[in-house]
Parts: sequence; C-alpha cells; structure tokens
Amino acid sequence: MGRAMHYTLLWGLQGVELRTVGSAAERVPHVNQRQVAERLEANDMLPAAISPGLFEAPLSARARWMNDLATFGETVRFAERIGCPRVVVSAFGGEAGKGKRAEGVSEEVVDALRRAGEQAAPAGLTLAVRNETKGRHATGWSLARLLDAVAEATGRPGAVQAAWDPAAALRAGEDPAEGLRALGERVTLVRCSDGVTDRQAGTWQDASFGEGEVGWEEQLRLLRGSGFQGPLSLEVNVEPRPKEGLRAATRLIRMTRAAQRAEPAEAERTE
Repeated sequence: MGRAMHYTLLWGLQGVELRTVGSAAERVPHVNQRQVAERLEANDMLPAAISPGLFEAPLSARARWMNDLATFGETVRFAERIGCPRVVVSAFGGEAGKGKRAEGVSEEVVDALRRAGEQAAPAGLTLAVRNETKGRHATGWSLARLLDAVAEATGRPGAVQAAWDPAAALRAGEDPAEGLRALGERVTLVRCSDGVTDRQAGTWQDASFGEGEVGWEEQLRLLRGSGFQGPLSLEVNVEPRPKEGLRAATRLIRMTRAAQRAEPAEAERTE
C-alpha cells in the first residue's frame, strides 16, 4: 500500500482502484480493511473503485460464479467501510476451447448482474461491468447490449454501468470510438492503457499511453461530450513502470485538460 500511494501521489493522480493489497493472493475484500482505510485517509486518497475479481469464470463454472454472488455482500460491506462508490466486476469469461465468443446475451449473466446490482444499490454503490479481451463481452457494442438487458430486468438503468476498457475492445477487433458511442452515457469508469495490434499475426504489443492505436484524444472528447464524470484508471503495462507511469500520467492529465477546454459544440460534433 505504501509503495502504491507513493507512486500515485508522485504521478499527480488523485485516487486508486483497489485490487490486491500486498501479495497477489490478498485480493479485496479479503485484506486488512482497517489498514487500507487508514492508508487512504493518511494520504488523502480517494478510493475510486474496488475490483474483487468477481464473475471472471465462464458460465459453465457455475459453482464458482454462484459463490461470487453468494459472497457479494462481503464486497459491499468492504466498499462501504472505506467509502468507495464503485465495484468493478467482469461480464463472465469466455468458454475454454471455443474460438468464438457468445453472440447473444445470456439470461443467467443478466440475472447474476441484476442480483449483484440490487445488493449494491441500497449501499449507494454502482456496479461497474468491464469488457475484457477474453471475456464473454469484449467490445463496447456487446457490453451495451448486456447493460440494456440488465437495465430492463432491474428497472433501474443507472444501477449497473460500464467499466470501459477501449484497449480491450481494440484487441477484440472493435474501433474504440464506435464501442464508446454504443455505450453512450452508461460509462462510470474508464481503464486507460494503450497498445498496437498486428491483425495478420493476431498479436498485441503494449505501448506507452497515447502512443498506441486506441486514439485517446478522441476517447476523451467523446467522454466529455457524453457528460462522463467518473474516474480514469491508469494501467501501466510498459517497463520500467515507475518512469513509464510518470510519463503516462502526465500525458493523461494533459489530454484530459485539453478535452475539458474544448468547446461543447466541438465535443458534440465528434459524436
């Protein structure tokens, strides 16, 4: 925690998305809650989201994801105790051995997310569902269809929203701008990373933030045009991470300020 807080402050960022605290096995909420809360308060740091690794299993691993749902109350209580407004979850993993992701929206997935969202809402929490390259819903378009189905099931459109990862969508073959347009105003958190794809070889190479193919200037303009007010969660995947993190954070802050200075009419025209 100390190292994480040090670099967050050094890079000029204001909050953290909590996943593991200590070793890889110490995943929230199964960590020292008091220590986490004290560290956040001591550093005047905002807990933007927690990511407990829920619903990462494919639908066929029913026992695993049903356990995620049964223990979701622990995650809710942890988020409440540290004053965190969002819980990031997966939209279920893709099935092993199947080269093609599911085309439709599963009723079981919708029901699981509906039930989790209904537990989160009374605590004032937003359930943020992320798109993942190897997940069941990898693109913004696919995630938007899922969120539509969950909203219809809950009757509360804002209870379950998107944790948008444009780099993951790009890796899955989607134009990130089109994916964000499909999601519209349903984005509550954005994962920020970059990379370059080789369509022929089917490979991905991580790149410095803003130097890959995601198109972050356009992403930030579109987010501003949609009224996005959530956190931008920086992912640092290029070594050396301490130096790269400072460079990436500086670039992200500059891009964000430039997008905020843009005229509203200009932001609307990009849509």
